[in-house]
Amino acid sequence: KILHTRGIRGLIIGPLPRPWGHVSLNWTHFAAVAIGNTVVRPGLHRVIHSQSQGMSLALRSLKHQGYERIGFTSLIDQSRRVNQGWLASYLLHSYEQPAKLRVPPLITKSWNREKFRRWLEKHKPDAIVSNYDIPLHFLAEFGVRVPEDMAFASLDRMHDTDPYAGIDQLRGKMYGAAVDLLVSLIESNQYGLSEHPKIVHFEGVWQAGPTVQKKKAVV
Repeated sequence: KILHTRGIRGLIIGPLPRPWGHVSLNWTHFAAVAIGNTVVRPGLHRVIHSQSQGMSLALRSLKHQGYERIGFTSLIDQSRRVNQGWLASYLLHSYEQPAKLRVPPLITKSWNREKFRRWLEKHKPDAIVSNYDIPLHFLAEFGVRVPEDMAFASLDRMHDTDPYAGIDQLRGKMYGAAVDLLVSLIESNQYGLSEHPKIVHFEGVWQAGPTVQKKKAVV
């Protein structure tokens, strides 16, 4: 009511605290765009990072540097927040690999140092991808040299100063795309919920960093 009274007609809904959320408003008065996958009801126009593309690009970049046994680890809550996009792309990649190169993903409720250690020792990845840098800290605690012994790549490299390689989701450009989409809705008088909401997938880019190097061939 306050938004409507003040003449605010356009809304950008940011990511919600929980993975699958519901926002209740009288949408008739507003043009709205959501950022990310966390708003599942109602079905709004949205702009999202293509997690599937980001994972695929990270895996290709690591393979190009000579890494073969690539592991993926994250939290259950985070995997749900991105609609399992990273996990789906990773499992497809694993399916296409020879059995001897497959590393089961470690998707866990919370970070556990010993569980992570057991996963490493059992599956022996030569590189790890994650949207957190906690695995990188665990590796340092275990005395694993990065990248000499094992590479690490982030799926969410947020700053140019981040001390690791990985995917830059280009958040600034993605948010700009959300504004552009909202402006187009307002200019075309598209208020209220749409039967066919638009979804804009924004692709990230690979950024090199000190945690990935060309893997030396084993003689």
